[in-house]
Amino acid sequence: METVETVRLSKREENRLERRKAIIAVAGQSFLERGYAGTTMSGVSAAIGGSKGTLWSYFASKEELFSAFIGESVSEFQALLTQVLDQSASLDTTLETLCCEVLIKLTAPDALALYRLVAGESGRSPEIGRIFYEHGPQVLDALLSRFLTDQIAKGQLCEGDGAAMAETLISMCLGRYHTRVLLGVQSADRAIAQNEARRICADFFALYAPRGTLPATG
Repeated sequence: METVETVRLSKREENRLERRKAIIAVAGQSFLERGYAGTTMSGVSAAIGGSKGTLWSYFASKEELFSAFIGESVSEFQALLTQVLDQSASLDTTLETLCCEVLIKLTAPDALALYRLVAGESGRSPEIGRIFYEHGPQVLDALLSRFLTDQIAKGQLCEGDGAAMAETLISMCLGRYHTRVLLGVQSADRAIAQNEARRICADFFALYAPRGTLPATG
């Protein structure tokens, strides 16, 4: 009997998790289509076909719901970047792969829509800028800072500040290619992203490679 009860509770939790994901998916679509200000808890509740009480039992506020949407959006990407940085490949190959994945992610339709949403509405609703920063850029910055600090200690990069190096690399990824795609001047293209990643890494190593060494990044 005890085993049956445990299975039943596990199933209940599984159903609740699936329900939560469904709510986040519906809310996310609303945020991207209607904006943060145009999305309401009542509207999300109506879209998922449940009562307001059901929605509020999962999320206490629209801010909390938006935070969950951002967290869900970046969690898989964060796992991918962690995997890239954990590989035993050479530093130049690792960073080139990382930059390419970042560029592909940042120029994907949903990512562009989210970026435009945050940029357009954070002035009126500062909380969405904070939430986006804490779940997105801040996470990437911390992940890359730790990795580069470790590479400095191993002698793979020149002496310096790993956090500053991470900021430089991320800024390079947010350069001309991302800007052109964001503004609709250029279409996203994987081959272009790969070439841009090579160029970014070449520029990065020109700044931070140990003296007398310069990886061949193409």
